Amino acid sequence: MFEENNLRGRDDLEQNVPQNSETEGRPSGVSHYYYSTTPSYQTPRYSAPANTPAPSDAPMAPSVPANLTAGKKPRRDRKNGTVSRIVAIAIVVILSIVLGGVSGYVVADMKQFGTSGGKVIIYESSGNDSMSQILDSDATIAEIAKKVAPSVVEITTEVVKSGGFMSQYIVEGAGSGVIISTDGYVITNNHVIENAKTISVILNNGESYPAQLIGTDVLTDIAVVKIEVTGLIPVTFGSSKNLEVGDFALAVGNPLGELGGTVTNGIISALEREVKIDGINMTLLQTNAAINPGNSGGGLFNSSGELIGVVNAKAAGEDIEGLGFAVPIDIARPVAEDIITNGYVTGRVMAGVQLLDVLDYATAFQYRVSELGPYIYVVNEDSDAERAGLKSGDLVMKVDGTLVYESSEIVELINECEVGDTLTFTVMRNGKEMEIPLTFTEYKPK
Repeated sequence: MFEENNLRGRDDLEQNVPQNSETEGRPSGVSHYYYSTTPSYQTPRYSAPANTPAPSDAPMAPSVPANLTAGKKPRRDRKNGTVSRIVAIAIVVILSIVLGGVSGYVVADMKQFGTSGGKVIIYESSGNDSMSQILDSDATIAEIAKKVAPSVVEITTEVVKSGGFMSQYIVEGAGSGVIISTDGYVITNNHVIENAKTISVILNNGESYPAQLIGTDVLTDIAVVKIEVTGLIPVTFGSSKNLEVGDFALAVGNPLGELGGTVTNGIISALEREVKIDGINMTLLQTNAAINPGNSGGGLFNSSGELIGVVNAKAAGEDIEGLGFAVPIDIARPVAEDIITNGYVTGRVMAGVQLLDVLDYATAFQYRVSELGPYIYVVNEDSDAERAGLKSGDLVMKVDGTLVYESSEIVELINECEVGDTLTFTVMRNGKEMEIPLTFTEYKPK
């Protein structure tokens, strides 16, 4: 079972291994798509009855991505005939997770927002901004690092997890963020703050402030938080659309959760690289600048000190080196703007179901079903799926006439939909085949 709003579950962050270990189509020496973490220790901070204890018959079947929040995929022009392809490698979203008091965090850098009359305004990289001067293209690495340092923040989180014997414990996590407005808006990765009970932001001068979550976007792995401080120095956005393979790239972050302010340099290795992370297809920049666990949310900069990407992943596996990835700023920027303006990303759709793959007869016996395939496990209340008439226990056979064998195939079809689109689900219910059209409305997080 995989919930639509929990694509980047914390369990695989703690264990450093994925819950789904699909390996088809991956090169030898690479085993998993998973989040990279620093060593962690699951020491309970307190023990108390869990709010929602797992039932004794909780699902044990392999779970797969399902029920995604979807939206129109970004469309960008190809350069020089370069064709994007799915990279079949282990992708590591670099988050420093800490348990039992072990500390770690990530440094990130981003663009520049300002406010005027209650409206957030983006400052373009004009070169004459008194708060964040654009450097000459031949600026040294030291000059670039000095320029972005005041806008880099640390983000720490606390997540309540349920343990055995109906107990709970606190998972302390850490990541990075980038100041994008003078009055306290900070951009980071969604997986850095996901499910956090508390979020704190630590400025470059050591001052710490509680942060409010403004909104998140799972599909782009972008989130925005806000602290109540004014007079901050934001980072200036560059543009990723004009990048070329071989361009200079500078990554700033906190590898291993202990080496804050670490600067590594390299080049842009590839543009519009399509990779799949936990069932989500993402179009990312690729760099050979050293990226390590702890760099999540870190900034990728050009030679002028402008932010061109938000570091979020790396490849991990036997004999793999120098494969880091970042969300292009031309994708991250409009997402951040939408979140600040509306509290969520407009135009997204959500089916409102949880899917369960029954891929073998042992699992079929466990769930007392006779057919293999993707089943609707849960239908969320007041969702598009409920209004369409989908029900728990439906076996999904086709979506818009396309045969589906696993939940991930359904997810990909949902991700291609926009508000107003309709998908026809062909399901088997009580031995009868039936077609159910599902029309998508705009998803507004509660």
